[in-house]
Amino acid sequence: MPVGETFCQYTLESDSILVIPDTTQDARSALHRFVTGEPGLRFYAGAPIITGGFRIGTVCVLDTRPHDADEFDLGVLTHMALMVAATLEARKLNPRAKVVYPRYRAQTKRSEPN
Repeated sequence: MPVGETFCQYTLESDSILVIPDTTQDARSALHRFVTGEPGLRFYAGAPIITGGFRIGTVCVLDTRPHDADEFDLGVLTHMALMVAATLEARKLNPRAKVVYPRYRAQTKRSEPN
């Protein structure tokens, strides 16, 4: 699918995470075919993969239910994008190199559901 037909195109406009808690309520996504039709997407969160100073892709999560993303969720998403960037950078230097991933430490713990 061309990037211009995805939610990721909006994530690639910035170095920050993009969260759309309810895709039906956001002008960028409300008329998208995956919102108005199957699979009925209602939530999007994406983090840009940045390497060499360029945004080259995204790590994203989608859901068919609208909801918010908490600090823990956003931290994990950011870390995953950093891991992809670290892998690409290491493999560019040496395709057989062992990849050293950035250390992840959650800022907050996910609260247990009641």
